[in-house]
Amino acid sequence: MIPAPTDRAWKEARNHIQTAVAHLVIDAYGSRAVTWQPVFPGAATRQQVADPLPGLWTIKYLDALIKSEARRYARRARETGHPWARIGTMLRLPDGADHTTGQAAFVYLADNVFGEQSFTWCCSDRHCGQLIHDYGPGADHPDEAERGHTSGCARHAEDLAAWARAENDPDQIDGQGR
Repeated sequence: MIPAPTDRAWKEARNHIQTAVAHLVIDAYGSRAVTWQPVFPGAATRQQVADPLPGLWTIKYLDALIKSEARRYARRARETGHPWARIGTMLRLPDGADHTTGQAAFVYLADNVFGEQSFTWCCSDRHCGQLIHDYGPGADHPDEAERGHTSGCARHAEDLAAWARAENDPDQIDGQGR
């Protein structure tokens, strides 16, 4: 089960975002780019509101920062052994007709370098510790999905063993979606 924040927490988060937007707009455009407006029509309480175009610029910037934070959390999740399917579930990404939840998570978080999507993280196996180039859960073989593991990596050995079992008996796929 994925918990849901309370309405109060969502409202506080929204207020923090609005405050951050106003501060960033003031920093970039000056104090004339924000106005004080009632929090709702007729309210005595007022809040700083950014002018629309500088506000949009700032939101685009914050969106990039948030995506960067999502990648950082996903990197930590991959490093601690969480499969793409679990990451996709936490992001509430649905299965689709042509993709799994894990594949949707990978597409959402991976970088596209020279036309190829990949995601890098450091293997936490004590015999490996290498920088891994992850090509997502859709690859046919673990060696194609994750490049960079050492030959003594237990984590990669487990993935290879699960793949071999699935090749011998397709009904025995472990569902990890790594």
